[in-house]
Amino acid sequence: MKEAESIIANLTLLDTPVIVACSGGPDSMYLLSLLCEMNIEVIVAHVNHKIRKESDKEYQFLQAYCKQNKLSFEGIELMETVYDNFESYARKFRYDFFKKMAKKYKTKYIFTAHHGDDLMETILMRLARGSSLAGYAGIKTISSFEEYIIIRPFLYLTKEEILKKVEEKNISYVIDDSNNSDHYTRNRYRHHVLPFLKKEKPNMHLKYIKFSEEISEYTDYIKEETEKKVNEIYQKNTLDITSFQKLHPFMKKQVLRMILDSLYKDDVYLANDHHIEEILKISNSKRPNLELNLPNGLHILKRYDTLLFTFIEKKVSAYDEVLTEGLQVELGRFKFLNESSDFSNNVLHLSSKEVTLPLHVRSRRVGDRMSVKNLQGSKKIKDIFIDSKVSFELRDLWPIVTDDQDNILWIPGIKKSNFDVSNKGLCDIIVKYEKGRNIDE
Repeated sequence: MKEAESIIANLTLLDTPVIVACSGGPDSMYLLSLLCEMNIEVIVAHVNHKIRKESDKEYQFLQAYCKQNKLSFEGIELMETVYDNFESYARKFRYDFFKKMAKKYKTKYIFTAHHGDDLMETILMRLARGSSLAGYAGIKTISSFEEYIIIRPFLYLTKEEILKKVEEKNISYVIDDSNNSDHYTRNRYRHHVLPFLKKEKPNMHLKYIKFSEEISEYTDYIKEETEKKVNEIYQKNTLDITSFQKLHPFMKKQVLRMILDSLYKDDVYLANDHHIEEILKISNSKRPNLELNLPNGLHILKRYDTLLFTFIEKKVSAYDEVLTEGLQVELGRFKFLNESSDFSNNVLHLSSKEVTLPLHVRSRRVGDRMSVKNLQGSKKIKDIFIDSKVSFELRDLWPIVTDDQDNILWIPGIKKSNFDVSNKGLCDIIVKYEKGRNIDE
């Protein structure tokens, strides 16, 4: 336990509060208790994922606990229904919320209660499904997250050690029954693989921490050396093939990955190992003039001893049309409905008293922002497209629905604004969007 306290004590917390990601379970409740014992001001941040019948009770438990102990509580509910890769979406939703709270309370510290068992599970799962070298390191005790710092002081503790401490201190908590189900991959590792490893060596999690730290050191060093090589042989979007060919095969791939990451920025997921292999092929070819086309209009031109990386922009005409029955745009068609029980992002429910008619369908514009339903404040349309992984070439085509005063009401199929009244029963305008290019053909 002293290890966790030492990690916290060594941080330069000054008089700043800290955000504590708290589920109400024993791990996060012990973390909350420990920080309070150390006289650190905490902001309890809780996300109700709304996927279990107990979720609301857990939210209420934590809210009541904070009120009783005079702690600041910030909670949010994930109201949107997500069918594809829920875990990934929920994780992003949580951390976006934590960032928002850190900004609100003017702190850079976000604490989570991940422990040694979590680290083992994460590493084992990534080894099984495949990952990058950095990914195999799992989770770090202290890591950077944009301008914030994530602290996980319990990585040196096992779940069993935390439970013992919780019982000793008589700390209240709630139990997530889904943790007992083998339906989830992580639970199968937790219930079957970890007990075997711990039987072989009780402090096995410490071996995994050492493994994680060494992998992190390797990746940090590789990144530093790669940056040096990129700066030496890549200037003004042009790679010197002669110098590039002198590199070790491993370093060649690292250099190309770093170049692609810098070009794609928020769309880094578009570049994969196959693309890197294709670039290596043209760099090795004896033909002096070659061209390779990558996603989002990235073209790589081989011209003798150089590779030029350049985006060729596709010209897309801006549009703005009044929304009428059956209106068809490049990516889909709109219909008006008399009633609908579909509350997905493909159907918008409006009250004519809250918008200015007529409605419009237009292309995006620089600076566009929308007040996203169930979220505080507004968000850039550009960022919503990035979060939803809308490809670069589709962003200028995607329809944006506004009222006559240009209030953005809806990004069909992606997000709805706070103008949507589907949960209030006050709508007299219902619009459905059917996605599909050239659907009449």
